[in-house]
Amino acid sequence: HSIRAPHLLDAPDKEPEEMISVVYETVTWKHHTAGTSGYSIWSDTI
Repeated sequence: HSIRAPHLLDAPDKEPEEMISVVYETVTWKHHTAGTSGYSIWSDTI
């Protein structure tokens, strides 16, 4: 996990960025407002 924040004087119009890296076998997520969900299994390939 890291946060990259542009310098205020060099790039005042840029927003900070947050980067998250995860390793997983399976993951499931839910969008509570929309009432939807999804999943991913590492062995799935397109």
